[in-house]
Amino acid sequence: MCQIEKLQELYDECKKMNFDETSDILEKARSEEEARFFALVSDLILQQKQEEVISAKRF
Repeated sequence: MCQIEKLQELYDECKKMNFDETSDILEKARSEEEARFFALVSDLILQQKQEEVISAKRF
Protein backbone atom coordinates (compact mmCIF):
# COMPACT_ATOMS: atom_id res chain seq x y z
CA MET A 1 0.00 0.00 0.00
CA CYS A 2 1.44 3.37 -0.96
CA GLN A 3 1.64 6.35 1.37
CA ILE A 4 -1.35 8.20 -0.10
CA GLU A 5 -3.55 5.12 0.29
CA LYS A 6 -2.50 4.83 3.94
CA LEU A 7 -3.32 8.47 4.55
CA GLN A 8 -6.67 8.15 2.79
CA GLU A 9 -7.48 5.13 4.95
CA LEU A 10 -6.45 7.08 8.05
CA TYR A 11 -8.69 9.99 7.00
CA ASP A 12 -11.64 7.65 6.48
CA GLU A 13 -11.12 6.13 9.94
CA CYS A 14 -10.80 9.55 11.57
CA LYS A 15 -14.11 10.64 10.06
CA LYS A 16 -15.76 7.83 12.03
CA MET A 17 -14.46 9.28 15.31
CA ASN A 18 -16.94 9.35 18.19
CA PHE A 19 -16.57 12.75 19.84
CA ASP A 20 -17.90 11.42 23.13
CA GLU A 21 -14.64 9.46 23.39
CA THR A 22 -12.30 12.38 22.67
CA SER A 23 -11.21 12.97 26.27
CA ASP A 24 -10.57 9.23 26.74
CA ILE A 25 -8.52 9.15 23.52
CA LEU A 26 -6.43 12.11 24.68
CA GLU A 27 -5.86 10.56 28.11
CA LYS A 28 -4.62 7.32 26.56
CA ALA A 29 -2.15 8.98 24.21
CA ARG A 30 1.36 7.60 24.56
CA SER A 31 2.98 11.03 24.44
CA GLU A 32 2.18 14.74 24.47
CA GLU A 33 2.90 14.85 20.74
CA GLU A 34 0.43 12.04 20.09
CA ALA A 35 -2.20 13.79 22.24
CA ARG A 36 -1.71 17.00 20.21
CA PHE A 37 -2.11 15.02 16.99
CA PHE A 38 -5.35 13.44 18.26
CA ALA A 39 -6.64 16.84 19.37
CA LEU A 40 -5.86 18.40 15.98
CA VAL A 41 -7.54 15.55 14.12
CA SER A 42 -10.64 15.71 16.29
CA ASP A 43 -10.80 19.50 15.86
CA LEU A 44 -10.55 19.18 12.08
CA ILE A 45 -13.27 16.54 11.86
CA LEU A 46 -15.51 18.55 14.18
CA GLN A 47 -15.00 21.67 12.05
CA GLN A 48 -15.97 19.72 8.94
CA LYS A 49 -19.14 18.47 10.64
CA GLN A 50 -19.96 22.02 11.75
CA GLU A 51 -19.52 23.29 8.18
CA GLU A 52 -21.94 20.61 6.97
CA VAL A 53 -24.56 21.64 9.54
CA ILE A 54 -24.16 25.33 8.73
CA SER A 55 -24.30 24.83 4.97
CA ALA A 56 -27.44 22.70 5.39
CA LYS A 57 -28.90 25.50 7.57
CA ARG A 58 -29.59 23.03 10.39
CA PHE A 59 -28.29 25.25 13.20
